[in-house]
Amino acid sequence: IRPSEAGHFAFPILVAPLLGGSAKRLGDGEDEAFSPDGLSVIYSTLEGDIFLARIDGTENRKLAHVGSEALSFSWSPDRKAIRFTEDGLLWEMSSDGSGLHRLLPDWKEPGSQCCGKWTPDGHFYLFGLDSPSSGSQIWALDERSRPFQMRSSVSIRLTTGPVRWGQLVPSRDGTNIFAVGT
Repeated sequence: IRPSEAGHFAFPILVAPLLGGSAKRLGDGEDEAFSPDGLSVIYSTLEGDIFLARIDGTENRKLAHVGSEALSFSWSPDRKAIRFTEDGLLWEMSSDGSGLHRLLPDWKEPGSQCCGKWTPDGHFYLFGLDSPSSGSQIWALDERSRPFQMRSSVSIRLTTGPVRWGQLVPSRDGTNIFAVGT
């Protein structure tokens, strides 16, 4: 639950049981997302601090500082990595906050990277690129590991044309992508 109040920029993040009971305050921030097991919530402050809070209220710790607000958190299916958007770039860190780095340091396409999601099997990471020249298109990063080979760092453009794509959701079996197109 995130109540909003006029004039406030940092909102309290609350968790409440569906079948009744009192809400627990986890912290103040934005763009919260549940961990895959549903036991933790990750969120960012406007100042760029990233926190992880247990939903039972027993722990709230700072994982990292990234300079400005982080958005669109996404856990890897194996729960080992967290990816997010900060200042128009995709970032990655381990789930304990260590190893913070840009996901695509050699990226050449102009535009803002955003809102990535893994397919449920972890084979692909999907994200959007909002570019002045090509609009908002869907890209994929091949995450499959192959014997004796490093993971591919080449992104694959999946869409083209006048439709602007956003709010990506991979299907449960990973064979389809649901997205809003305008």
